[in-house]
Amino acid sequence: MDEKVYEMLWDCRYCGTQKLLGKTHRHCPSCGAPQENAPRYFPPDEEKVAVQDHQFFGADLVCPHCTENQSRRSKHCGACGGPLEGAAEVARRADVLSGGATPPPAAKKSNAGKIIAAVLLLGLLGAVALALVFFLWKRDAAFEVAEQTWERSIAVERYGPVEDKAWCDELPSGAEVISRSKAKRSTQKVEDGEDCKTRKVDNGDGTYTEKQECTPRYKDEAVMDDECKIRVKRWSVVRTEKSQGPGDQAPTWPEVRLAKEGDCEGCEREGERKETYRVVLASSGSSEHSECEVDPSRFSRLGPKTRVKGQVRALGGGVVCDSLTPE
Repeated sequence: MDEKVYEMLWDCRYCGTQKLLGKTHRHCPSCGAPQENAPRYFPPDEEKVAVQDHQFFGADLVCPHCTENQSRRSKHCGACGGPLEGAAEVARRADVLSGGATPPPAAKKSNAGKIIAAVLLLGLLGAVALALVFFLWKRDAAFEVAEQTWERSIAVERYGPVEDKAWCDELPSGAEVISRSKAKRSTQKVEDGEDCKTRKVDNGDGTYTEKQECTPRYKDEAVMDDECKIRVKRWSVVRTEKSQGPGDQAPTWPEVRLAKEGDCEGCEREGERKETYRVVLASSGSSEHSECEVDPSRFSRLGPKTRVKGQVRALGGGVVCDSLTPE
């Protein structure tokens, strides 16, 4: 895309005249004071003045004798007549993206952004600190075991046909296809237009260049594929046998009766075993009760009416179950 050239603006610091044109007004038309590089700034979009047929010879030079700005084409300073050989370039404004403005509003916006960022950072740090206090700050406490319960379970699996779903190109061995349909399998990134910003670049000669910089915008698009409803023979849980009891009763595994043993269709086998041990704690000097799930060895040491010491979280009062030990 072609670059467009516009005039920078400057304010006369001698008489206060504002928004003078950086290329056209080399001297203030009100008081005749020379233009200085420092006050140049980007105009707001609604006040842009285009430069027609602009020829760029390079950034202006600062006269090393009287410090006035001079065109790059000059060999000698138009103010004092001193030679410009070896003169430094004028200072330039930093690039501005997405429609710049005069320095004061831009500064306010920048300061506001910094304040918002600081507030968000403080909020985040506060949340992290609160989370650390909640999980790490603990205090000692005393309890008495009010109740104990245990539960053990054994899953029973049966070999036979079950209905399931699978991608049609990844069917398990021996699967019978009942039906197929389209379903979302994944997503892919596809272009969805562009995000464009306008960059303003100070040319250093009283003008600036404006051009658009665009980057592709993407969105997630579903990738559809064939999904099959299938019937396949496999082991699957058909029921769960359980046994449970109080703490003064020795934990036992439930009795499991299998309809038929082996690897035939309709045969059964034992599957996953699970065991859970819980204690209910009464807080000393309080009517509140807390429940903890503990490992078997800790469970066996925390009998009914046993006095227990442990820790609770300072915020929320939750019991740290791994800290429980008999007194």
